[in-house]
Amino acid sequence: MILDATAGNRMMWKKKYSDNVVYIDRGYKLQRPPDVICDHMRAPFRDGVFDTVFFDPPHRWAWEGSYFSFQNVEDAKAIWGDKGGIITYYGWDIYKDKGELVNYLYKAQKELARITKYDGLMWVKWNEIEMNKLQLLSLFSDWEVMMELPIGSALQRKKDVQTYWFCLEKRYEGTKQELLSGFESDKQLPEPVLERPKLRKPKLDFWARAATSPKNR
Repeated sequence: MILDATAGNRMMWKKKYSDNVVYIDRGYKLQRPPDVICDHMRAPFRDGVFDTVFFDPPHRWAWEGSYFSFQNVEDAKAIWGDKGGIITYYGWDIYKDKGELVNYLYKAQKELARITKYDGLMWVKWNEIEMNKLQLLSLFSDWEVMMELPIGSALQRKKDVQTYWFCLEKRYEGTKQELLSGFESDKQLPEPVLERPKLRKPKLDFWARAATSPKNR
């Protein structure tokens, strides 16, 4: 099962509704309501539920009144006019200063680790407009970075500030070794590795015919 921990209006998803994803958010006025309205720093799930978590937190603070601080178009009309459609909500209005955002990020990553399986993954989206990636990742004490993907799309950038997706794995020791030690020999596998088709000696009939000289045909 997949968790979208900061669903907003699901603007990052091409498929907006999926039975394989649980969408949660604290927003009460979102144009696309979440499955569960909750604060994911105190998530209403038992330990080790989710295989993968997507986490797209606010990447700036004290921006109340900006177009990306409204949960729906109706509330934004007074300032920004009627733009119609579904608004992209970034949550820039939630935190008053950097300290509040840093505190939130640290607590959130711990709670998300709790509800993720021991071999779970988390995908984190971040834009460096206010805080660089090294500062961000230093807060993820319960996770380790596996992959870093810079986004090239102009839609995901502001001026020259880079946006990233990070793939993190939950810190957990010993699982791989336990799995590998369970196989004393190849014969314990349903199909021994050395006898699998892709590892067998290739058939040479075709190549032998191709190499035959004209006089022998």
